[in-house]
This record gives sequence, structure tokens and C-alpha cells, in this order.
Amino acid sequence: PPLFVFLLLPQRKFTENHPKKGKKRNILENLNMSTLAKTTLAVSCAISVGIIGYVHYKQQYDRAKLHEGVLRDIERQQMRKLENTYRLQEQIELTRQLRKDLQEQEQSSGS
Repeated sequence: PPLFVFLLLPQRKFTENHPKKGKKRNILENLNMSTLAKTTLAVSCAISVGIIGYVHYKQQYDRAKLHEGVLRDIERQQMRKLENTYRLQEQIELTRQLRKDLQEQEQSSGS
């Protein structure tokens, strides 16, 4: 198993005979962690996971908002296009009416 698994396990005495001194020594002698150190490691890991999760959530939220903005822009463009088409038709109709009125005036003044 990886080293960090030994760090988080309850501390047990793993001993072996030291080849030179003939004494038993703790294999995990340098790996013993106090409860405070384990707690600090666990809290910092939890905070890191929380930050990473929040960043991913925020990115997805921002992308969704940007996509909604694009959809609103497309809708506004379509509405402007319809409005402009309507105004153009009105303008064409007014122009026809004006030409008709001008022709009637010319015919009435010419007669």
C-alpha cells in the first residue's frame, strides 16, 4: 500500500531486528504522526477537495450564464429583425401612398 495509508492508520508497533545493534526498532519510527498532524492533514485535504469542487461548480455555472446570454442576444437580434421588417413594410406602404397622392395632385393640377 502507499505510504499515506500507513500514516492514517492507527499507530501499531512494527518492529524488526536491527542488523547491527541486535535491538528491535520501530519500522515506522520516522512515520509516526500525532493526532493533531493527522487532523491537520485531513482538514487540509478536505479544504482542497472543497475548493476544487467549488471551482468546477463555478465554471459550469459561469458557462451556463454565458450560454444564456448568447441565447438572449440571438432572441434580441430576431426581434430587431422582425421590427425592422415591419418598419420597412410600413415605409414601403407610406411611399406608395405618397406617390399615389402626388400623382393625384399632378393630375388634378394638370387638368
